[in-house]
Amino acid sequence: MHNKFYLMKIILSLMKGFAVLGVLHFQCRASRLPFDASNLAMTYTALTSLLILGDDLSRVDKSAIINAMKYLQKDDGSFTQTYQGMESDMRFVYCACAISYMLNDFSGINIDKVVQYIKESQSYDYGIGQGPGLESHGGSTFCAIASLYLLNKLDEGLLSKDKTIFWLISRQESGFQGRANKPPDTCYSFWIGASLMILDSFEFIDYDQNYNFLMTTRSFDVMHTYMGVAGLSLMEESKKLDPALNISLKARKNLLKCVFKSE
Repeated sequence: MHNKFYLMKIILSLMKGFAVLGVLHFQCRASRLPFDASNLAMTYTALTSLLILGDDLSRVDKSAIINAMKYLQKDDGSFTQTYQGMESDMRFVYCACAISYMLNDFSGINIDKVVQYIKESQSYDYGIGQGPGLESHGGSTFCAIASLYLLNKLDEGLLSKDKTIFWLISRQESGFQGRANKPPDTCYSFWIGASLMILDSFEFIDYDQNYNFLMTTRSFDVMHTYMGVAGLSLMEESKKLDPALNISLKARKNLLKCVFKSE
């Protein structure tokens, strides 16, 4: 229990000063590299970690985060992860949408531009790339679908739900591949599986093939170990998971209670 509250304290301390006067600033601490910029991906991670640990987010400066995000959205609807950052793609669109959802405030993003960016990023095969004209990819397809779901814009944002579902289902060999003609990889059991679950089509996967594949990929890679467990949870082989936010149902219940004020 002591470790749990210690972790909360660390996360909250790192989030302090996420924004000053609405503009992201650089944080400098003796224990961290100078000029280590606050960013969307770590903000998403911090918020989900707090929810998993049972925090009610009451100590988070929500307005500062929401206001700061306005400076990260580009004209094409995408987001950079840091102020004046070089990268902007579907990953950070998802982070912005998930953060807004968890804080129950979408005023920091231009929703119409996000939806248009996602529309323009859908490829000829109806998978979704990191941006317009880029190759369809399992990870970016999840980010786009989950973002539309969190925005309540699924019907508006997908050019063809059925064809996107077909593209997703076609990614299964034994496990799931991230792109056409690539070998399967542990992490796509979540990225593809969660996308199908959001689209109410998870029952079309081959459970046994996916399970058997995941049982052959156990390693010391922390990220892929987590994604494998997340993929198993979608098949109810472990604790159930919220597919859009990638948090446990227990953590989601905490979010609904503390932020949305519903049981």
